[in-house]
Amino acid sequence: PQVLLLDEPLGALDLKLRQEMQSELTSLHSDLGIAFVYVTHDQEEALTMSDRIGVMHDGSLLQVGTPTEIYERPSNRFVADFIGEINLLTGTVNADGTIAVGGTSIRAERASLKPGDSATIAIRPESIDITLPDEKPVDGWNSLFGTIERRVYFGDAHAYEITTAGGNLSVRRDNRPRNALLEPGQAITVSWSPVATNVLED
Repeated sequence: PQVLLLDEPLGALDLKLRQEMQSELTSLHSDLGIAFVYVTHDQEEALTMSDRIGVMHDGSLLQVGTPTEIYERPSNRFVADFIGEINLLTGTVNADGTIAVGGTSIRAERASLKPGDSATIAIRPESIDITLPDEKPVDGWNSLFGTIERRVYFGDAHAYEITTAGGNLSVRRDNRPRNALLEPGQAITVSWSPVATNVLED
């Protein structure tokens, strides 16, 4: 055949076997050299196995692109929220093109909204840095003051739930010796690059 359709082929398998079968299917695709249309609700599976991804909702194709494009440059709020974990903050576009969020001006690249428009910005948890009060965020990055509310251990990383004036944020921090553990109630600053700031359509 010129095209092979796989509809949730690994849905009933346990994690280890599913990972082994992902490798097998990738090898099979390379050996056969034909197009695979792979239907899945597993976002991680879609990202790791695909050359191109199409995200559908209510029968409409919302975005088609490479895994990197879909994950890092989602075209709208549904795609951003559906693929992976994401932080969504709402604000208003200022006259200089920045976005007012919680009393702070947030800069984003590729923003095309007009002054006065409402805007939703999206930031991935792993794109956000945490600095302590005696540390300085990276020059030119967006920043918000916040407080640690909760810490969750994932083995290779810690996830922090943080309250800021602009809204609640989830931050994923690698579990490395240089990254000190942060405790609930601790005051910190969260910061991220304007390049990692996506402005979304609703």
